[in-house]
Amino acid sequence: MIPDMRLTIFAFLYLAFSTLGIAQASSTIGVWLDHLPYGNIKDMVEREKVLYCATDQGLFVYDHNELNIERYSKVNALSDVSLTCLGWSEQYQTLIIGYENGNIDFFDGSDIENMQDIKASPSYTGLKQVNHIETNGKYAYICTNFGIVQYDMARGIVEETFVIGPNGVTLGVDQLAFSEDSIFAATSLGLFAANRNAPLLTFESWNRINSLGDDIPFVCSIDDRVFVYQDSSDEILYSDGQGWTASMLDPLFRGDLNDMRSDKGYLLITNNFGSQAVEKDALTIIQNFQAGTQSLDIPNLTCAALSSSIGFYWIGTSGIGMIAWIKFDGVNSYAEQILPNSPNQKFVIQMYHDDERLFVAPGGITGVWSPSFVDYGYYELREYNWTSHTSSEYNQYMDLVAFITDPEDKDHYYASSYGNGILEFKDGDFVKLINSENSDMVPMSGGTEQRIGGFSADEDGGIWFSNSQTERPLGVLRQDGSIEMFSLGSLTSSSDAIKNIMYTTQDQVWLQVRNDGVVVAQINEDGVVSDRKALGTEEGFGNLPSGTVLSYAEDLDGEIWIGTIEGMAVLYSPQNIFEAERNYDFQIIVIDEDGDGNGERVLGTEIINDIEVDGSNKKWFATGSSGVFYTSENGKEQIYNFTIDNSPLPSNNILDIEIDDVTGMVYFATDQGIVSFQGGATEGVGNMVDVFAYPNPVEPGYEGPILIRGLVTNAQVKITDIEGNIVYETIAEGGQALWSGKSFSGQRVKSGVYLAYITNDDGSATAVTKIMIIN
Repeated sequence: MIPDMRLTIFAFLYLAFSTLGIAQASSTIGVWLDHLPYGNIKDMVEREKVLYCATDQGLFVYDHNELNIERYSKVNALSDVSLTCLGWSEQYQTLIIGYENGNIDFFDGSDIENMQDIKASPSYTGLKQVNHIETNGKYAYICTNFGIVQYDMARGIVEETFVIGPNGVTLGVDQLAFSEDSIFAATSLGLFAANRNAPLLTFESWNRINSLGDDIPFVCSIDDRVFVYQDSSDEILYSDGQGWTASMLDPLFRGDLNDMRSDKGYLLITNNFGSQAVEKDALTIIQNFQAGTQSLDIPNLTCAALSSSIGFYWIGTSGIGMIAWIKFDGVNSYAEQILPNSPNQKFVIQMYHDDERLFVAPGGITGVWSPSFVDYGYYELREYNWTSHTSSEYNQYMDLVAFITDPEDKDHYYASSYGNGILEFKDGDFVKLINSENSDMVPMSGGTEQRIGGFSADEDGGIWFSNSQTERPLGVLRQDGSIEMFSLGSLTSSSDAIKNIMYTTQDQVWLQVRNDGVVVAQINEDGVVSDRKALGTEEGFGNLPSGTVLSYAEDLDGEIWIGTIEGMAVLYSPQNIFEAERNYDFQIIVIDEDGDGNGERVLGTEIINDIEVDGSNKKWFATGSSGVFYTSENGKEQIYNFTIDNSPLPSNNILDIEIDDVTGMVYFATDQGIVSFQGGATEGVGNMVDVFAYPNPVEPGYEGPILIRGLVTNAQVKITDIEGNIVYETIAEGGQALWSGKSFSGQRVKSGVYLAYITNDDGSATAVTKIMIIN
């Protein structure tokens, strides 16, 4: 058992030191971090005790010599997302990474070079997915859904493209193998073979082996023995050049194979439930891993790799990373999970940050706002460490779609289930389910479901929530634990689906109604609904860009910004909604530089999935197809537009944005997972009793911004030298000011102690902090 304990201890130490590195890096403005899932292993390669594991959105490398893990993604190294397979060039000691869109990366252990020839080609649209990569000498043979691309690694060029289908039609190639004189391609039409000296560019050189029938998904070779998996017979066959012989391998490994490959002279076969390593001549089994016999809860297996270390066998899973299968005395064995710290899944419905941790709700709501019955649990990020919670911790309740913490107790939080009610947690443990059976909550009309779509808290600690398709769709959970439900009169019916909710500084509750605008309820000083009004697309009655509202946010000036499927708009005076004869129409923001009345509408008709306001009152917009926009306070100046082409975003479909108001970190949830960006704005404080600068001292070689934190909103900051000479001044971004360490002239200031003098707008609040500069 000693090797197993050492593996566990060193894996923990690596993750601990990695967390420190992440914490330091994330303090730098503009730094991106990935929060992508690394549990679904698509392919594996092992060389010299180093494991390369391709996952959906990234690559992690486990060094068995050093017992540590490194992770690579589009954020820090890779050119793309949606990895599909790996190849290895022995001649160049290089890992080759294939992607769903045809992109290729070459990784030599230190540098990554990208080859976009397949991805960028105008030919074979929709057929560019890389299925398999086989190397032979200086060539990499890239199997795609249109054929085979022969890439010369010495010259760095695509040399040939082989389209091998009958009569020259495109035919997807799933796997490739070589014997001494032939090349074999596994396809949905069967196994095709060609002499290696034949003109492979012509389809006539490729002959279908008719005796094997259709659909050969796997082919591999060991020396001159070629193995195929015949899908129709659920059988692995082999050939030494004279016909094909059934292998008669273990029946447990016949049928529904997920992977078959050769590795270090052995045949590796993997299905959902097990994986075996088989000697190629006698077909004797040297490794036999059965998932059902392990103490770990193991999902489907995907692939395997044979270790250079005696006794180790590596198996990929579809959800918990890699399994190290260890035989430590020739008889006994042990399974150890190896996985970078990350969420379990890429799925996100909504995120919620309470200034200490990020909650991710991955539960499902369909396009018609019905439950999806998904059971992904939920994820929690705290101090750069992810914890994935499974539904077994809270009685298998499904479709968690929103979170909120108790304003009076951060260790007390709630999750909404779109079907079951409200889940209450304390100190991370499930307490109870709140529904119509134990409270005044109202079930769905004509049924028993409680579809709770969202939360929002008021200043008294009450938690307001939406309750879809009921006669009383608005509820509040008081601090004493009681629940009160409210009708919205004729403005909604028991058939109306309602989801997102927002409580504003005007004591208004905004409710998102599916395809029918919003309903606003006025809450009086007794905490009950005193008035209500529906806002729609008609002028004079809300003037929404579309009746399909997706998002809204209140900014620091009390203005309401709304996102729809046809762009965004802003309501400058929400207090007018319940004032007679007052205008409460939303305004489309237009930039008319020429003054001719033909200005350009800000964000046009983009789908606006979410709007967030940072500590400086600037706006973040999540769009359905154009990435993320960051604008000035009034929305008219674009500061950033992050897309897959100019940033580490894994997708342009941004589902949600959440901001850590303490650090300024901005989280982007996409349909391919979560990444974050270190923004420059934090939330202002009430009084400046804990002002500090970071880093401090500023060491030689540091070129990032110096952060001055703990400020009131939009404080004025003057930087002076020790003699009182002003070298720089600025206005805080919310509760944080940035200084480059340079003077007004743009020159780096000299080594020494500098003073930051901070005041609020009227000079009634002041603070001073010292900054040491060392050049």
